[in-house]
Formats: sequence, structure tokens, C-alpha cells
Amino acid sequence: MVKMRINKNNQMSIKKAKDKFIRHCKIKDLSESTTIYYNNCYDYFINFLKSELNCDDNLLINDIDKTLIENFILWLKNTYNMNNITINTRIRGIRAFLYYFMRQNIIQKFKIDLLKADKKIKKTYNDEELKRLLNKPDMDNSSFSEYRNWVIINFLLATAVRSKSLRNIKVEDVDLEEGVVFINTIKNRKQQVLLLYWKNIWITEMENMMNIYFVLYMVGK
Repeated sequence: MVKMRINKNNQMSIKKAKDKFIRHCKIKDLSESTTIYYNNCYDYFINFLKSELNCDDNLLINDIDKTLIENFILWLKNTYNMNNITINTRIRGIRAFLYYFMRQNIIQKFKIDLLKADKKIKKTYNDEELKRLLNKPDMDNSSFSEYRNWVIINFLLATAVRSKSLRNIKVEDVDLEEGVVFINTIKNRKQQVLLLYWKNIWITEMENMMNIYFVLYMVGK
């Protein structure tokens, strides 16, 4: 058997490197949202190169060093007035991209540090706002959207699912007879089966919401 020789030529443009990295992400079967995130971070970096260095993604990837990344961070601060948390979000994407090629010895290894970020306490709802959110709306005087939002808020509180998981629940994922909901869109890709606590109450409310939606849909048609 003939042993394959690996091409160790490091003369790879950033554009070609990005295409190779995205291909790697697809082979690993990363989610579409993750790929979009990496592409978004890459676009910021290319805009930096065009703005500050008058070059584009034809720059060779092995010309990227720690100083260039530090200049990129300063550019994000000055151009977009980003806080450190937002900058770290961009840097994580570029870091994953560059570390992939560092592991392959395509570019020289260097450490990319994240910025220190202050963690501020988020403002919470007051008692009056919580009452307005959690109190069931008057079915005779409220719109479908008000009732739907009330069901969504209580569902999130009862199950603690991610908002993306909730948005992707389909009608066929809800089994009202058994009192369960199948969650198929999850970060770790493991399907979950959620039991509806206070089963009779939840079944009634979800049936109401589905019935109202069906009526509005038929009227719209």
C-alpha cells in the first residue's frame, strides 16, 4: 500500500483556510447556528483587515500572530464600541478557527486570551410586573397572542427549556393524552421527554391554545 504524503505547504490564504475550517465543522456535524456564528466572527475579522491593513482574505493565514489579534480587539473596541463580553464572543470564534490550524502546525502556536469582563446583575421584574406576566388573561377580552404568551411564559417556568427548544416544538411533539412533550431541538442533541406537571391544568391550557390557533388559522384562510 502506498503511503500518502501530506502537503506541508503553509502558503494558505485566510479565505481558503476558512473554507477548510467550515468543511471541518460540517464533517463534525456541528449545528447550523454554530457555523453561522463562525462565519459571522470571520466577517468581522475580514472587515478589520480591509479597514486597518488595506488587505482582504487573500492574506496568508500564517501571517496572523498575537499582535494582529490584539489589534483586532482594539479595532472592535474603537469601531463598534463593544463591551468586553461582546468582544469575547467574537474572539472565541476566531480563536476556534486559528487553534484548528495551530493543531495542524499550519500556523505558529500562540495563546489567544479573552478579556476580563464585569458581570453585572441583570434587572429583574418587580412584583407588579410578575403578576401581569403570570396572571391568566381573561379569555373573553384578550387576544390570541396574549393568551399564547401567557402559556409560553408558564411553560418556560415549568420546564426550564431553552427558548430555541421551545420555538421548535411542533404539534406532533405534544402528546396531551400522555401529558408529555418531546423536545427535539436541544444543544446536546439528545431528545428529551418532558412530563407536564400539574397535568390536567397544562393539558387544558394547551388544548385551548391549539383550538384557538386552529380557529384563527381557518378564519385567515
